[in-house]
Amino acid sequence: MSTPESRKDAFAQIGTLQAVANRELVEQEPVVSQRVFLPSGDEAIKTPSRGFKSVGSGEDEVEAHLEELKRRKRPYLENHVPVQVSGWPTREFKQFSWQIEGAEKWEAVELPHYGEPVGPAVTCYTTRFTVDYEREKSGIAYLSFTSVDYRCEVYLNGQYVGSHEGFFSPFAFEAEAHLRDGENELKIRVLNDYCSLGRSQHQSAPDIDGDKLFAATNQGYDDPQSGWHHCPPGMGIPGQVFLEFRPATYIEDVFIRPLQSLDAVEVWVEVFHRGIERTQVQLDLGLYGENFPQTVFGAERLWDESFTGNHPQSSELKSLEAGPGRSSYRFTIPLAGARLWTPDTPWLYQAQVSMSGANGAMLDQRARTFGMRWFALEERDGLEGMPYLNGSPIRLRGANTMGHEQRAVMEGNDEQLLADVLLAQACYMNFFRFTQRPVQEKVYALCDRLGMLTQTDLPLFGYLRRNQFVEAVRQAQEMERMVRSHPCNILISYINEPFPDSWAKRSHRHLIRHELESFFIAASHAVHLENPDRVIKPVDGDYAPPAQGLPDNHCYNLWYLGHGIDPGKLHKGYWQEIKPGWHYGCGEFGAEGIDTRELMERLCPPDWLPGDTESEADWTPERIPFAQAWKFGTLFFDIPKSVDGWIRRTREHQAWAMGFMMEAFRRDPRNVSSAIHLFIDAWPTGWMKTIVDVERRPKPAYYAYREALKPLKLSLRTDRNQLFSGDEQVIDIWVCNDTNLEGKGRVEWTLMVEDFDSVQEGSFDVSIEDCRPIYAGSLKLPLPKVDKRSRAQLSARLIVEDTVVHEACSESEVFPAVAPEIGQGGFFADPEDPAFSHGSVSLSPEAYKRDPEKWDSFVREGGRLLLINWPQGEYEVASAAFRIVEASMTPRYFVSRGTGHPLVQAFREKDFSWWYEPETDRPGPLAATAIEAEGWESVLTTTNHGWEVSKRPHVDVACLRKVGQGDVVLCQIPLETFMRHNPVALEFAHALRGAPVGHPRDALAQTV
Repeated sequence: MSTPESRKDAFAQIGTLQAVANRELVEQEPVVSQRVFLPSGDEAIKTPSRGFKSVGSGEDEVEAHLEELKRRKRPYLENHVPVQVSGWPTREFKQFSWQIEGAEKWEAVELPHYGEPVGPAVTCYTTRFTVDYEREKSGIAYLSFTSVDYRCEVYLNGQYVGSHEGFFSPFAFEAEAHLRDGENELKIRVLNDYCSLGRSQHQSAPDIDGDKLFAATNQGYDDPQSGWHHCPPGMGIPGQVFLEFRPATYIEDVFIRPLQSLDAVEVWVEVFHRGIERTQVQLDLGLYGENFPQTVFGAERLWDESFTGNHPQSSELKSLEAGPGRSSYRFTIPLAGARLWTPDTPWLYQAQVSMSGANGAMLDQRARTFGMRWFALEERDGLEGMPYLNGSPIRLRGANTMGHEQRAVMEGNDEQLLADVLLAQACYMNFFRFTQRPVQEKVYALCDRLGMLTQTDLPLFGYLRRNQFVEAVRQAQEMERMVRSHPCNILISYINEPFPDSWAKRSHRHLIRHELESFFIAASHAVHLENPDRVIKPVDGDYAPPAQGLPDNHCYNLWYLGHGIDPGKLHKGYWQEIKPGWHYGCGEFGAEGIDTRELMERLCPPDWLPGDTESEADWTPERIPFAQAWKFGTLFFDIPKSVDGWIRRTREHQAWAMGFMMEAFRRDPRNVSSAIHLFIDAWPTGWMKTIVDVERRPKPAYYAYREALKPLKLSLRTDRNQLFSGDEQVIDIWVCNDTNLEGKGRVEWTLMVEDFDSVQEGSFDVSIEDCRPIYAGSLKLPLPKVDKRSRAQLSARLIVEDTVVHEACSESEVFPAVAPEIGQGGFFADPEDPAFSHGSVSLSPEAYKRDPEKWDSFVREGGRLLLINWPQGEYEVASAAFRIVEASMTPRYFVSRGTGHPLVQAFREKDFSWWYEPETDRPGPLAATAIEAEGWESVLTTTNHGWEVSKRPHVDVACLRKVGQGDVVLCQIPLETFMRHNPVALEFAHALRGAPVGHPRDALAQTV
């Protein structure tokens, strides 16, 4: 196994980078520019203590929701079609012999089969089978494949039959000329390559960009070092292989295209004729309700010479002419009063097309399920990028998936697949992004029946190789043919996170951005030939915007710190730079939550956890391949000292971060699409950004995400979580509505403070607008006097038609009010200030340099030098050297007091996080720089490395060094910015100064 120092984390590297600025783009500012204050309610009312609202895990609520969903969705899983269409005579091949080409050994394998080698390799699959011509032969022989990864060459009885490129799509080859009566041998050569991204999660694979159109996800394979982590571009036959006997003239495909009016459909019938001579065919259409009992009409003759008319109104019968190869016929059929397909009511129809020859003899039949729905992204002024389903606005809220559903299909586990979709819907998701690849037909069919919207991605990530331009267009067209008949699939995308040309000098191998835009145009033309109504979002996660269509930017700012947008700005209502006037999507956001210890002990390699003789205090998640928590998690929490500590802290952070981000998206009317990264893990501890583990046990983040996704809800937003007695807490109230409900409601609120037998309460009326968040106003609530650190909670209830539809709460802490004791030179004394007598003095670099001997002597004789927020550079003070460096990635919103140093011993775990910055009126970063110093005592620390592993990942934000009888204290937090509005900042400033300050510090010590 590679050592941590030698392993690169490709995805973390991407996370540290920012999109390249484009002057056409505009940063999105908060939609509310000025607060409107609501009545403050009744003043302190004596009332019996009501207690604080407790926020449970939500497990019982989810179980009840799942049962209700199973009951409500059951009718849509039924089949009421009175006439069933049988397919072509088919035989499936499952048992094969397999080898890496050139190896001596063959292995017996069973399809589906997928795994290594990764990179350029050739493997071979062979099987023998017997055909009884007299009994079985009923048409022309075809070899049919649902998918092969990646290129394949097919041979029957030693003769070449055909080849195919691409890992996701079905294909078939005629094999009539080579099939024998009796024994036959089928050989499939599978050829692999590196993917165009170049990077691979496989430990041994070099960073080489190849020709494989593969992004970064699939079903994985059973190898805990690489295959569990989904991203190695392995190879094999993950689908099925069949021998089929098709008619000489057969129906190749049927596509039912609902028209925008939703009162008619266009029927596309594709007929394949094997012969050279033209032939005459007749087509009949039967139309039925599929999951509800209705016969719209039985078999009726289809034809019209213009291909735009209705089914025949005269008794004269005409035939259609089919030439060699594929012929495509189109007919418009009225369907007034149809049941519409929606996520809540996924009604489905089935069209059955029968084809007969000129003599009336039946040639072939084909059935196609479809739903009557129309999806569009508006591009009118003021509505650019707003999604509409059947004429009503809709917001896409969901998750990325990375292989769990593909595994369920490969293992034949239909019940698991069904349960997975319902588990998403129980989280109030309405949308899956099938991340960077199409999935199997069975997955789309189930989403059709359950009303789960989907986006399908072409498997491109970062780059497209120049020589693969045409192949990528072909695969885009192939992908559209796969998904076009499924009402669930509303969007397609071409590339994940295309990189700016400046990131890597690869134009000699990859398309540069304007050439990539040409690919989008060419691919869209190919796609619209197959489906004129397809909505296309060319890019998901754009690092070189803009592209055509809906802007989409990924955002991992609470994992890859600051990625995309500063988290304080996101909380305030800002968003990244996008095209002016457009709505936007966020196709990925996430953070890791480590699996439970019990799961890892049962399912993971033993060396991922500490051995019997190892100290748990030395364990970090770097033992788990491709885990990121050990370097990025510590940007947000103290370094845990045990396995259970790592598990608890990562899961708590993941839950907080995902709820925080989704609430911000819900409050922004411009956000119309958001997908958490990720939903369900395909393998044990495989991709820990999932919010549900491989055994389908939700992590705390699942419940936090569910709370944030409730369709009609309140969102309470505050910029300050720590306040002094007498401060006024300001809380913004939003009504977030993802439904099409409109009307009026009422909000009732209550403010409680710990140990007080009185509350403040009030109410106000609110508007509820169709599929849109509304800022209802802000409460400005004076806080009572407390004599110790106390909890405060605002709870609010949204009431519609006398029913409480949602309750939300916001918690903060109130501290005793303490004067900051500011002297004439500022809080931190200088030599001219009376506070100098306290034995501490704050110096700037310039002040120290004016008389270093004086200050060195001051320290040695027992004084304390405070060096606060010195600029970057190398210094020596009192013979002690140190260096101030830029904090990697972005400024820190959290620094760790986990050192246990006496200066911070009294503080709580998350005290040094999320401080209010008065200049911006929002939470601001605590530190933009860090300290590198040998021989100093660490007081506050942070992690300081980027995408590659650092030799010394933890650096100081505050530290102390004893010199003679005194000491020197370095602190890179600009405390004077924060301490007037953040009680912990003030108390820490007092602690650094060494002055006795009374109750704040004492109160902290009593409650820790």
